[in-house]
Amino acid sequence: MKKLFFFYFTILFILFSCSKGSTENPEEPKSEEPDTEEPITDEENTYFTIRVPEDYFSIITENWVVSHDVNNGNILDYARLKNGSEITLKTNTSSLVTEHNISIVNVELRDSLNKYKITSYTSVEPNAIWQLGEDGLKYNYNVSPIGKLTFNAVNLDSPASWILSNKYGTTLLASQSLTRSENLTDISIDSLPVFQENRYLLSIYDVYGNGKYLFIDNLSNATTITVNSEQMKDFDKTIPLSIPEVGEYHVSVFGFEDTEEFAEQGGHILALIFNTVNDEIIADTLNVGYLDAFDKYITYFVYTKDNIKYSYRKYGDPPTGLSGTGVEGWSLEVIDSSVNNFQFNVISPKTFSQQSHFWSAFSDSEDVGSNYTDWTINQGNSYKTFYFKLPEEILTTYPQMDIEGLNYQNSTFHFNAYDYQEFLNASFAQPNPEMLHDHEFYLISQ
Repeated sequence: MKKLFFFYFTILFILFSCSKGSTENPEEPKSEEPDTEEPITDEENTYFTIRVPEDYFSIITENWVVSHDVNNGNILDYARLKNGSEITLKTNTSSLVTEHNISIVNVELRDSLNKYKITSYTSVEPNAIWQLGEDGLKYNYNVSPIGKLTFNAVNLDSPASWILSNKYGTTLLASQSLTRSENLTDISIDSLPVFQENRYLLSIYDVYGNGKYLFIDNLSNATTITVNSEQMKDFDKTIPLSIPEVGEYHVSVFGFEDTEEFAEQGGHILALIFNTVNDEIIADTLNVGYLDAFDKYITYFVYTKDNIKYSYRKYGDPPTGLSGTGVEGWSLEVIDSSVNNFQFNVISPKTFSQQSHFWSAFSDSEDVGSNYTDWTINQGNSYKTFYFKLPEEILTTYPQMDIEGLNYQNSTFHFNAYDYQEFLNASFAQPNPEMLHDHEFYLISQ
């Protein structure tokens, strides 16, 4: 050690001429290197960003975002949401956030009606940037007619369902009458609207589940149009639907050309059938029709039996098949219905990609009016207990929000072509509303 000391002392003497204090503790020479260990600070770290477009929220609503720890439900951060703002949620670097839960709180306050809606999304990835936006669904638009005419359809053979429509959807805004004689039916419509772009489609399904159609062109104001059953044509393509023996069902098909935008409840209607209304269909199979005149479609099928509702919606090409038989394979047992400790067992005929669960409460009094509170929790295919908490500021600001009175209502299980994280990305991170247009789910009520 003395030799080493002498060596180091000689080198230091040559470099610095002298080294104060070095002879007082020769075995522990003072280092001139800085300390490489960084002290822990309270610097904030942004782990979630949400952007709100201008005019996104209604002026009668107040809105919040709340972040929860996925492990214990503790509130990590929260903020008020306003139109045209970018909100960041932050935490200290000493407690970096991995996955977390996000809840959007929407409050609608009216004179005698208050609505409190909470929508939660679990397992949100860290550093996500969400962009709130529209769902991309366009709805039927109002177009002013340029005139009106009288329409008659005579000697229709056993029609159980019929609908007259144009590119704006159903246009039966005028009075109509039906005259039946044995198996034949006459339909008369007074004051049928005439539009600048006129092409009506008459679609009829008979009691045997078979459909026919007829395009009616070159319509003009103040005329009378009469068609008969011999003019009706078979659909170019049909998709068989096995009609359920019990329960309620609804099937509808809307057709669009390439140059037309999709519009919910818009487009020419190839089918619009409710078995509660069109209860004369006696066949076991409904042959749902499609036409080559259209390039794309919106197809709906909804079937409800007891406490189970099956819903199917497809944009684009016709589906390969339609069926409501899947409701038979479901079973849901709720063990604990509370929001904080929701537990259930479910038997599903196939693996679902996403699930959501819904609670609601309602109160009504002369002093404060009506109050609706509901909470929806969205998750992937594996359920994780959601620990319910809201910041004290929100609870005290809205004392009529009835969190304690929430009652479990139903659960929805989705069978989409995309998984839960892809759903979050398409909804918020990289908005792609067109991807979310199609859906298939089972809703099971208590």
